[in-house]
Amino acid sequence: KKIVQTVEELFHKLGKNIDDTKEVLRIYGNMSSATVLFVLERFMSRELNKSSKGLMLSFGPGFTAQRILLEW
Repeated sequence: KKIVQTVEELFHKLGKNIDDTKEVLRIYGNMSSATVLFVLERFMSRELNKSSKGLMLSFGPGFTAQRILLEW
């Protein structure tokens, strides 16, 4: 929960939000590594502008972190 709050604060400063992440967590709870795929599915089901970009972050146990920059 603390990581989600920290990421939300940082993204808010950039004028972005993590509403999809929060909604997936609300509906399904923390599914560990699979959570990020459920959030990605929400994005892929939308009509996004060509060349739209997104940043996908994933955090795991023992402090592991992954990130990927996506472009549609």
